[in-house]
Amino acid sequence: MFRELVPGMVNVLQQCLTENDEDNASKGFEVFDTLLMLEIPLLSTHLAQLIDFFLNVGANQQYDGSIRIMALSFLMWAAVYKQNKLRTLKLVGPIVQRVMPIGTEEDPEDVDDDSPSRLAFKVMNALATNMPPQQVFPIVIQNVVTYMQNPDPNYRKAAMMTFAVVIEGCADYMRPKFSELLPIVCAGLQDPDIIVRRAACMALSCLAGLLFVSPEDLESEIAENHATLLPLVFNLMNDVNPEVTKHACNALDAILEGLGEDVLQYLPVLMEKLLHLLDNAPQSETKATVTAALGSAAHAAGEEFQPYFVQVMPRLLHIISLKSNPDELLLRGVAIDTVGAVAEAVGKDMFRPHVESLMNLAMEGMQLESSRLRECSYCFYSILARVFEDDFAPYLSTIMPHLIASCQAEEKDEFALEGEIDLTTDAFEDEDEALGGFNFNSAIADEKEIAADALGELFENTKVYFLPYVEQSMTELVQLSDHISEGVRKAVVGSLFNFLKTFSRMSNPAPFEPGLPLVRWHCLCY
Repeated sequence: MFRELVPGMVNVLQQCLTENDEDNASKGFEVFDTLLMLEIPLLSTHLAQLIDFFLNVGANQQYDGSIRIMALSFLMWAAVYKQNKLRTLKLVGPIVQRVMPIGTEEDPEDVDDDSPSRLAFKVMNALATNMPPQQVFPIVIQNVVTYMQNPDPNYRKAAMMTFAVVIEGCADYMRPKFSELLPIVCAGLQDPDIIVRRAACMALSCLAGLLFVSPEDLESEIAENHATLLPLVFNLMNDVNPEVTKHACNALDAILEGLGEDVLQYLPVLMEKLLHLLDNAPQSETKATVTAALGSAAHAAGEEFQPYFVQVMPRLLHIISLKSNPDELLLRGVAIDTVGAVAEAVGKDMFRPHVESLMNLAMEGMQLESSRLRECSYCFYSILARVFEDDFAPYLSTIMPHLIASCQAEEKDEFALEGEIDLTTDAFEDEDEALGGFNFNSAIADEKEIAADALGELFENTKVYFLPYVEQSMTELVQLSDHISEGVRKAVVGSLFNFLKTFSRMSNPAPFEPGLPLVRWHCLCY
């Protein structure tokens, strides 16, 4: 019976829009969003008509931007909560075709402000991450190629942005086509218009990140294309627009992750540009991307990074001492991660003079009420334990209480379950849709995951010196073994395995003799 009211509700909402009654129109949009997310499929009968209505509203530039944003938000949530119904009704293609043109509209200057164009890209991302890629990407790439040939830079910008936002959901489908897709992005990187170059940097960053999902496919792709990519990225790092330089450094960071020894031929130019940007970048966010890229460069270069150590360390030490505002705390965390990469690259002898001061700064960061900084500190401790092994043992008494406290941290007020499940009804259209909005998200859970992983690393590398902490560590790991977060459980299993492996190595087991068990079994049989 309620379903019969839906057409009338749409008429009321349309009347509010016609009369410019934004307050009541907003309430109408909220009602439809709520109905969309309910377990009982109240909108399914009229979903095709609703999608068409909201597409028309979202594309109509005569409406206020806030109205259009609400209409596009409905489409985004429809891709999440009604994915199967959209596929059954064959609505994915029409949505893509009608949403992509909205992305050609101008974006506001403030990157944090929503706009119809930015919501259009969110709709595209929702489609790509919730629908089969073969239903999304072929239509998207056809439009991308067409848009890139348009003389209007806003169309070329929309092409690059759409390309960027669909990569997350279409990664496996796109990977075999990498060599065909890369020239499209390279064209965007060399576009004369800054809005296209900025969007292309984002696309390249996402595309490079796509490769790292499958390391076995990575080396050949990077080896074949770094000579094309890196000169373009280096050129963009000189751009006057800070957003372009930020995204160029993001792309560089992703490329460097798997470049290996090939980085050496670029290292002098690379370090010159990174250090210049680190000293002169106007935004903390840009400095953070540059700092992360320094860590990736160190990781790729290994011992060949040693000549740059004297230039890099004073800058990183300065950043790790920052604490005035949230942006500085974010930058500080990135710098801690980078210092860890530098330590592994240059080795313990060169890094040793800085250990004491860096440990003090890492400990200070753990007192700043930032879960992210604690995570970075725990990762840093793990790396130093790998680099210094037994020499790291004196710090165990200082850091172990913090690791245990993180494992024991209360989460009842911290975690959020986005979505609810009613186990008393079977009125779902599809089980996957019923669980579509159900996610576990907790900063404390992330902290527990890193802490649990660090326990295994510390025992593996300090061995006998860790024995006083083994019993309590084992207790905490076992307690976390049934944690709701998959990441925490995975870290626990990894650390428990490291505990077993370390105990075995410490017991000096007899060398394995091939065939011995078979010989014994043969004797028993006779």
